[in-house]
Amino acid sequence: MRFLDQSKEHWKSRAQELEREVARLKASAQALAQAVETLEKRVTAPVGLENRKDLMLVPYHHAYPLGCIALFVALVLSAATSLRGASRAIAVVGVALHVPFSCPTWFAGRMWLLRLGYYKLTRPKVQTDDWVWIVDHTVQLGDAKCLVILGLRLYDLSSAERCLSHADVEPLELVPVKKSNGAVVYQQLEQAVAKTGVPRAIISDHGPDLQAGIEKFCQQHPQTSALYSITR
Repeated sequence: MRFLDQSKEHWKSRAQELEREVARLKASAQALAQAVETLEKRVTAPVGLENRKDLMLVPYHHAYPLGCIALFVALVLSAATSLRGASRAIAVVGVALHVPFSCPTWFAGRMWLLRLGYYKLTRPKVQTDDWVWIVDHTVQLGDAKCLVILGLRLYDLSSAERCLSHADVEPLELVPVKKSNGAVVYQQLEQAVAKTGVPRAIISDHGPDLQAGIEKFCQQHPQTSALYSITR
């Protein structure tokens, strides 16, 4: 009994430590997302001293400040720079402007992008009826592939015709599967409803398994329209 009590206390303490660790990591991801959004606004006014101090803050479990991380992410997402290209660009900027941080490696930048993507994938979504889902499968790797659902709100789209950007879409689901058919796709779509509510429309390339699952979903939810992703 003494051994069981000690084991219980040990794992209880360990669980509490892990909960605190998860909370710190979520706070770091949120701070990173806010820093990236600040850079993407492209504010033309000079940056004040307080903002400079904010950009020099180092997130928990990181070696580089928010300004460096946000610059790397913005180069990849907004300027279509490669990971290695973004790393070299920061090195050149650092030498020219004498910035007080070292150049990050491309692998570190890749981890930042993965953390940012995980935060956007798991953060709460608005429950409303004007969502449009874009659904497709990734390229198969070995015996597995992923169902990807991106969402955008009709409310957020401007009236002018333009191409969608990263800022317009929200990742809703990333589900790895080894077998996909209409029934599997239907269940995956129903699970996504818990995040956004029933969508106004679903866009796909009419792959056999996708089309079968979407048609069944639309039968259960008549307010949803199925759209072909390739116009003639």
